[in-house]
Amino acid sequence: MSSEYFLLSRLYPQYDQLYKYTFVHQRVLEYRKYGFAPDVYRLRAGKPAADHVFEDVVCHTMPAEGLAERLSDSRYRAILIHGLNEPIWRAVEPSIAGRPVLVWVHGTEILDFQRRAFAYATTQERDAAERSYKQEMAFWRRLLTPPPANLKLVFVSHDAARQAMADLGFDIPRQNYTVIHNPIDVDTFVYEPKPADQRKKVLSIRPFKSPTYGNDMIIDTIRGLSKHPDFDELRFTIVGDGPLFDEIVDPVRDFSNVCLIKRYLLHDEIAYLHRQHGIFLVPTRFDTQGVSRDEAMSSGLVPVTNAMDAVPEFVDDTCGILAPPNDYQAMVRGIERLLEDPELFGRMSLAASQRVRAQSAAEVVTPQELELITGRRYSMA
Repeated sequence: MSSEYFLLSRLYPQYDQLYKYTFVHQRVLEYRKYGFAPDVYRLRAGKPAADHVFEDVVCHTMPAEGLAERLSDSRYRAILIHGLNEPIWRAVEPSIAGRPVLVWVHGTEILDFQRRAFAYATTQERDAAERSYKQEMAFWRRLLTPPPANLKLVFVSHDAARQAMADLGFDIPRQNYTVIHNPIDVDTFVYEPKPADQRKKVLSIRPFKSPTYGNDMIIDTIRGLSKHPDFDELRFTIVGDGPLFDEIVDPVRDFSNVCLIKRYLLHDEIAYLHRQHGIFLVPTRFDTQGVSRDEAMSSGLVPVTNAMDAVPEFVDDTCGILAPPNDYQAMVRGIERLLEDPELFGRMSLAASQRVRAQSAAEVVTPQELELITGRRYSMA
């Protein structure tokens, strides 16, 4: 396996922090299937060097000076970065000469504050966040005017690239960016034909740390469906954690057909829940791809979501319910359609799985990333 590539991530998952850049870890696991294993690093300013292991992947955590020392090793052919910010760039910039630098942009890195202003409850929080966003955007504008010749940004959707350039106020040169979707593990999230009865079983798996996720619309949708004559036949499972969990789910705690699971899950646990449910309720107020939605679609769940940002790039009316922004009532109507038409549910379930397999399955996406990284074509090892 290769150790000639330096992968640096702002965060990396641990067993007590399962949702910290899981999308980076999934890439590393997929890369290994092709015989490619980058060294994985994480920057932690002011902290001593330490390693942790997550699902057999070693992540080396160290301060900037440690990263600079490691990068002085000439064996590293390229630098791969997830979650780039100014401290990370300061750590790697002295070592980029003669090396390709590939930076994945997942959606929140290059972003004008106004797109997220709704997520802050108080004037103090909004003011602090606005200052932070302005500093981040100033960094990106300095970096990209003009970008270093050996720098390439990898956006996870065309809409993410469009939004970033709109917020920057200028176009990034075409040779300095590309679009490759987040890979979906279709071997873990396996499609099995859904029995019609599963259209009555609704699953939601979300972090509860920001209004961005739209989890309040999950609750509004359940309450809206409570007026349906067959509501007692429905089953809802809400999974997640975060500072907003208890407050948001409180209005449905007394519903006997709502199961609340306050914790994060490993992929095998998620896949198990996918097999028990037929609808994936995943509202959003900001989206650049939606990995958890695509994983559910891969398993054959019909997504019920909002036509926001990049969502229509991955979901259409043949494979999911697309409600207008902030419109939980349209979600209610969409679920009612699926309840009333089991054949429609079956068609959408199959189409959802097929859409993911054609567009963003790891076997489609990973070779694209590896060819970008190494310049070589890859097939499964």
